[in-house]
Amino acid sequence: MFVYLIKRTGAEPKIKIGIAVDPERRCSALATACPDELYVLKSIQVGRLARHIESAFKALMRSCVVRGEWYECDDTLAILALRAAERGDMLAASIVKTILEWKAGVDVGLSAEQMVYIDRFIPEWSRRPKLPPIRVSIYPDDWNNARLAKRRARMKQPPRS
Repeated sequence: MFVYLIKRTGAEPKIKIGIAVDPERRCSALATACPDELYVLKSIQVGRLARHIESAFKALMRSCVVRGEWYECDDTLAILALRAAERGDMLAASIVKTILEWKAGVDVGLSAEQMVYIDRFIPEWSRRPKLPPIRVSIYPDDWNNARLAKRRARMKQPPRS
């Protein structure tokens, strides 16, 4: 079994999540009833865990639901939510929730740990001009500050001979 994300292009792009044995065949079956172009954005083979992963994705993305299993969100955000659901990645899930809150108008910032995760696993966000800038705030009690301070101190020391 596969969990798939199908993207609908057109005036109002949307993303559908679902479960199928053959995502490409499912996409072509959906395309017969849709005037816009459809393509498989991402599919992962997960076997018996498909329903659990789909449910976890739906729980994360509940604020983006348009109707049924169709969501209005950025491609990268949907793929990140699928990654969080598939791997039980709590950091990815926290990033998805933070970004969704930010898009809803809540004044939030990303922690240093979340920013490191984004730089490492989602490099295309830094190259996409249409993604709005996210206000980043690093809090003084953040565990990363100590590591960053040590790294900066090491860089100021003269090289060992």
